[in-house]
Amino acid sequence: MINYIIIFFTQSDCRGALYTIDNTMTYYASIIEWTQDLEDCDKVLRIVSRNDISSELLEKFKKFGIKAELVAVYPYDEPVKNFM
Repeated sequence: MINYIIIFFTQSDCRGALYTIDNTMTYYASIIEWTQDLEDCDKVLRIVSRNDISSELLEKFKKFGIKAELVAVYPYDEPVKNFM
């Protein structure tokens, strides 16, 4: 099965923005996992999804006032392993 890795640069450095991003991620059943590097200046948001939902996410972020820039979408054909 092909999954997708979706990369965004964001400006989500406040608690409210992180809460909004978290709620947005839980809305999509196709999202397998996501992480955000808050230490990086670009606040990189990395999403692994069963579908390419990058356009939908960009619209949701815009709707909720989250500044985000789509950087890349990569097809990923190996299963994502959960190490937890």
